[in-house]
Amino acid sequence: MVILGRRLFARLLCLLSLAGMALPAAAGQLDPCQLLTQDEVSRALGTPANPGVVGGLSRRGSEIVGGQCSYRAANNPVTQVSISLDAYPGLDKAKSYDLSCRNATVKDMAGVGRGACAFVSPGGFVNLTVLADGALLRLTLSGRGIADPLAAVTELGRAAAGRQGSGAAVARVPGLEALLGTWTIHPPALSPRTTGSARAVINVRDKGNWSLREAEDRQGVMVARDGKFLLSAGDLRLEGTYKPDGDRVMVVDGLLKVRLDRMPCGQAPWLVDPDLLRRFGGPARTLVPKATPDPAWAGLWQGPGYLGGRAVTVLLYVLATGEARLMLVYDREGRLSAEDGRLVYEPNLERRVEGRYTVHDPDTLEVTLPSGTAVWKRRPYGAQPRPAALRGPCGDPKFK
Repeated sequence: MVILGRRLFARLLCLLSLAGMALPAAAGQLDPCQLLTQDEVSRALGTPANPGVVGGLSRRGSEIVGGQCSYRAANNPVTQVSISLDAYPGLDKAKSYDLSCRNATVKDMAGVGRGACAFVSPGGFVNLTVLADGALLRLTLSGRGIADPLAAVTELGRAAAGRQGSGAAVARVPGLEALLGTWTIHPPALSPRTTGSARAVINVRDKGNWSLREAEDRQGVMVARDGKFLLSAGDLRLEGTYKPDGDRVMVVDGLLKVRLDRMPCGQAPWLVDPDLLRRFGGPARTLVPKATPDPAWAGLWQGPGYLGGRAVTVLLYVLATGEARLMLVYDREGRLSAEDGRLVYEPNLERRVEGRYTVHDPDTLEVTLPSGTAVWKRRPYGAQPRPAALRGPCGDPKFK
């Protein structure tokens, strides 16, 4: 299996024109038999091959966007090479690629293409797969009498990838299908100790519907005494009243309204996605508190509540010396559309925000909106995020 990149797609159109084939007016009419030549396949098989035969063409409206080409040995039709491509693989085929490369015998094949991998079967066939620029290309070589099947399929993959050319006017940038899945969003050049920074986890579904959990975390200082508190964290100043309910619950009222639960010794917070907790280790001990807080506050707390009337999940870590770290997690929903590098982002369907995106590889996007640029990293299909190290403190809750 192999993948058709943007430049390869452009080159393909050029080859079709040079071959004298009548192309429809719409760009993007594909012929997978133009990716390899009959001579190249003959050399790979070690015997003359018949011309390639196109089959299984798929369409998107009037546009041909995928298909398969089969070459068979002239003296033994069981020995063959097949190459298939899909310019719009979608989520299911992207999952198939992910599974193929996870079980691959050979990975990171130099000179074939980014993300190329191969599976060598004891049964005598070799599959080569590439997913790049949102298109899926698969190349299979099977048969007997081939001295080195892996070397042969690698050479064929390299030949197909080598046909990538320029032609940016007809090159296709992957659209919405490249954005489907679950992603963690990282501000570029993020320092682990940066305060006031936001991270998020976004899930993009079919038709562009998305749900997002966005986190803000800040270092701060907690002052609390006689049922009143003041939490200063960066540009955020929260004050109000508090009331312990036993030693495991804290009821907070004011601009922030929340019922906080203390994390038991060794217990990880469960209300916040582990990927959002990765930078939340605990309060830094470099701040000078104004006064030590009520000892009842010492520990790690979590709870759902409201900040200024907006629903929020609160994670708060307070040391006995008053240093504190606060994380606020907000849930949002909306829709987006993506085509040819242009992104339209509609949070909560309230407003329309336009931006740009770049697909660096199937698992890395760079998204630029008016608010800034962020890097999206794909969470592997079906994978659970690695548990965060943050746990409820045992004994004196000092940051370690």
